[in-house]
Amino acid sequence: GFHYDVSDGRLERFEKSFQAPHVRLITIDDDDINFILVNSMAFEGDQCRLCARAEKELNEIVNELHRSGLATKPVFLSHFPLYRASDANCSLWRQSSLSQSTRHKERYDVLSREASDNLLKKIKPRLVFTAHTHDFCYTEHTDIKGKVIPEWTVPSFSWRNRDDPSFMLLSITTNNERVSHCRLPRESTVFWSYGIGAFLLIFYILFGGRRPLGWFAFCFLRKRIKL
Repeated sequence: GFHYDVSDGRLERFEKSFQAPHVRLITIDDDDINFILVNSMAFEGDQCRLCARAEKELNEIVNELHRSGLATKPVFLSHFPLYRASDANCSLWRQSSLSQSTRHKERYDVLSREASDNLLKKIKPRLVFTAHTHDFCYTEHTDIKGKVIPEWTVPSFSWRNRDDPSFMLLSITTNNERVSHCRLPRESTVFWSYGIGAFLLIFYILFGGRRPLGWFAFCFLRKRIKL
C-alpha cells in the first residue's frame, strides 16, 4: 500500500516476512560495487516514526560508505521514481502520447521533489533504478556540482499491465556500466500467432494431404443422405 495506509501491524509483518529494513546496503565485494535499496514508503518527509527510522538508517549507511573511503559511488534503487512532472522528457524509447502527457502526482506516482533532492544529495549515486509507473523512462538529474545522474525507470514485465512488456539488463564494473533494454513479444502478437496457427492446422486437416478429411466427410454424408 501507500504511505498513508502503512500501519504498524502491516509494517511488522512485511519486515518479518522479507527481512527488509527501510534502507539496505548490498555490496559486491570483488569489485566494491555498492547498491543502496530504500523503502519508498519511508521517505514522505512527514517526520513519522517510519520516516524518522529510515532517515537514521540512511545516514548510518552513507556515513559507513564515507568512512570506507571507496571512490566508487553507489547504485540507488527505489520502487517509486524520483520526482518528475511527467514522462514528456523521457528519451531512448518513445512512449505513447497518453503516458507522455499524463501529469505525475507526488507521493502517489513519484517521490516528492523534497524527498528526491534529499536522497540524491545524501547518496550521490552513479545510477538510479526505479519502477512503479509500468512505463519505461530514461531521464537525467543533476547534482549540486552539475554532474549528470541517469535514472532508468524499469517497465512492467507482465502482460497484465501492458501489451509490450520488457525488462532491463545491467552490466556494471567499478568504472563502467551498460544498461540494455530488452523487449518481450507483444501479447497481441502471441494471440495472433496462436489464432493463425490454429486456423492453418484446421485448414490442413480438412483440405490438406492426399485424402483430406473433408473428402471423407463428403463421402460419408453422401451415403447417409443417398445423394
